[in-house]
Amino acid sequence: MHLGPLAASEQAGLKFSESQGATSLAQLRAKPANDLLQAAAQMNRGFAFGPNLDGYFLSTNTKTIYEQGAQSHVPLLAGWNADEGKMFVLFNPQKPSPKSFADQAQTRFGDEASQFLKLYPATTDQEAVASAEALAGDDFIAFSTWKWIDLQRQTGGSPVYQYHFEQVPATKPGAMIGPVPASAVGSKHAGEIEYVFET
Repeated sequence: MHLGPLAASEQAGLKFSESQGATSLAQLRAKPANDLLQAAAQMNRGFAFGPNLDGYFLSTNTKTIYEQGAQSHVPLLAGWNADEGKMFVLFNPQKPSPKSFADQAQTRFGDEASQFLKLYPATTDQEAVASAEALAGDDFIAFSTWKWIDLQRQTGGSPVYQYHFEQVPATKPGAMIGPVPASAVGSKHAGEIEYVFET
């Protein structure tokens, strides 16, 4: 996770506030929360705001904190869902093919592309799509979550529980997520939350 400096986050906050016609914190707080959330969602694909190195809560990057064992020493439950990256592939009008997937592997991994393709095979169209979905999920959340779990296991001094959630939530007939039938997205990102809260 990239952590910017506090000053950059403060400037981004001021710029956002001004874009909403607010010149003070009181004016910003008077705005309807939904309006602010919708405006923020339009910025940088919804990732305009995030943690920063504020010198108080985060004095250095999180990897260093975990490597030094300076994180909270509490039990950790973390994991990812089976189809984390499937939507990235479903929403893309260009479906992966064996050739396009191999070309991307070559561009991204160079001399290691053949080793990569052993882990993410793409000899058929179906295999290319499946590997693209798996890679998208691994890039999006699985690898970083695994790394976090591993660092906590090494230095956290508390139990660590890892999950791989595979349940596919029921969807209403005809429900869509953008241009894709909701039933096609599988065990998507955040799909476990409704089960956690028993809804």
